[in-house]
Order: sequence, then structure tokens, then C-alpha cells
Amino acid sequence: MIHLVRGERSGAKKDGPYAIDGYEADAWLRDSLDGWLPADLRPMNLTTFEGSARVAEVQSALRTPSFFGDRVVIVRDCNWFTASGKDAPNENDKAVLVAWLNEPRPEAGHLVLLAVGSPNKTTRQYKAFSSALSSKTAVEHVFPGPNPYDDRATVAWLARQAGSKGLKLQPGVAEAVVARIGQDKGALVNELAKLTAFADDRPVTREDVDLLCHSEESEVFPIIEALLAFDVRGVLAAYDEVARQKHPLECLATMATVWRQYVSCKDLAGQRVGPDEIARQVKAHPFKVQKDLEAIRHWSLEALVKGLEAIVAFDHALKRGLADEQEGFHLLLARLAQLGRARVRA
Repeated sequence: MIHLVRGERSGAKKDGPYAIDGYEADAWLRDSLDGWLPADLRPMNLTTFEGSARVAEVQSALRTPSFFGDRVVIVRDCNWFTASGKDAPNENDKAVLVAWLNEPRPEAGHLVLLAVGSPNKTTRQYKAFSSALSSKTAVEHVFPGPNPYDDRATVAWLARQAGSKGLKLQPGVAEAVVARIGQDKGALVNELAKLTAFADDRPVTREDVDLLCHSEESEVFPIIEALLAFDVRGVLAAYDEVARQKHPLECLATMATVWRQYVSCKDLAGQRVGPDEIARQVKAHPFKVQKDLEAIRHWSLEALVKGLEAIVAFDHALKRGLADEQEGFHLLLARLAQLGRARVRA
């Protein structure tokens, strides 16, 4: 049996970026291997290729007699049905693949093709694969990745995961976790494990999420929060604490990312764009957008833009060796806090 494992493009019209749910795809592969082949037989009966492997080589491996179990062959980053132009399989590989797929009987073992993109359905090899699907000698497993414009499906999935573990979440907790961590299900499962251990038998609260769930951005939040409050002393103390664990360039890169989103949100809000549409345009969770708009309510768009210009200028100077890391960062942060304060007073 031939198994094509792939994701698909996001969006209602399937015109967004391609993505695969790696967590679900890995779980399917793990469960399938457990059913096909005991662990002690895998060294003899399991062969793995990279996407550059020749079709005839893979076919030969699948047809090699097995020892007390199914023969399983996996091709990672497989481009047999997805690539075009110079990245597509050569003509000989295409011919071998088409002939193979048109054979009337299924293979005795299992061939797993982990695709690197959406299939190009106009190619003759995919048309042959479609025929194999109809004749039940092949099967397609589709694991759509997260929609970058709408993470409600991921929020619902996380809530179901919590329920399956007997973990109760207070309203808004699932949204808060996804807003902080993103839509990587593997990372979300890890966060859920931490929250489960910490909460014990009580419901998980937003305070628990604030305490335990930290993304790369959240590591610099103490700096950002002090800046937005125009607290010069507080921001310098927060930076000194964060700098013990992160390099100044890492802090600066994360600050620039956060600040750019602030500018975008403030600009769109000034155009009377609603929070949900802002979230779609900046590719962030609506909950996070609302929090951002609340955080920057006392900042003008002009002040935010000037702050971003200062961050970018210091980044360039630091990378060229024209500024001292600690002293330069302290001056930048003091300038940003005073900039915001001056704009409010004006």
C-alpha cells in the first residue's frame, strides 16, 4: 500500500500558505508503525530515504523480502507529486513512478511518502496516483496545518486536549495559551502538561498562564511593559534582569518584532479597522491584538514609529560595532520611555 501524507493550503479558498500539521502527521506515522511493525523488527524491515532518492531505488527497497513482518519504506521530504520545473523528478523517475502506480495489485508492504507541499494535480504522476486511489492500491492522508489568520480551530483543539486529560480551563485560558505560545501543537501539549502539574485538581486560571507559559516574546515583556508605562527606572531594571539570560541582540530582535506589531495595530486602529480584521492582517490572535491595543492606548502612532526607528538604528549600530551593548541599550530604553512620556504630555 502506498500512503501519501501531506498538508494543504490554508484559507477558505485554499489559496493561503501551505502547511502541514506535523503533530498529527507524526502521531499517525507513529501509530501506523506500531500496527505494521513491532519495534524489534524495525532494524531489519524499515528503510528511510530522503526526497532525493530515485524512484527505482525506493521501489526495490519496498520489494525486498521482509523478516516476520511488513516491509515499510519511508520517503521524507518527498517531491514526487508536488514539485515542478528543475525540482521535479527527472523523466526516467516519472516514467518508473507512473508505471508503478498503474500496476493492478497493491504492494505487500507499506510505502509512506511524506510530501513537502501540495500536489500538482496536473502532472501525469499525480494523475496515476489518483487512479491508484480509485483502485485502492494507494491512500492519501491529509493533515491541514494551522490557519495563520484564524486560530480558533487550534484553540478548540487545545480545549479538547485539556478535557481529555480531565483538566478544567477557566474561560479564556485556551485562547490565552495559544496567543502566547502560537499554534505549534507539540509546544502546546508541553504547556498543557505544565499547567496540569501546577493546577493539580483545580481549574487553570489566566494567572497560571501568565506565570507558566512563556514564549520568546514573553521573555522581554517586563521591558516592554515598563516602556509602555514610561517607567525609566523600571525598564532599566527589567533589561538588566532579562540580559542575564538573553544576548542583547536577541532582546533587540524580539523587541523590534513586538514594536512593529504595535505600530501596525495602532495604524490600523486609527483607520477604524476592527480588532478581528486587525488580527487577520497582522496574523495574530484577536485576544493578543486587544491586549496590544490596550497596552499602547496612551501612545501616539508618531511616538511608536519614532520608537521603532530608534530600535532599528541601534540594531544597525550594535551589529557594526559602533555602540556598546549595555550602555547603548540603557540609552535606547531611556530614550524610548522618555519619548512616550513626552508624546503623552504634548
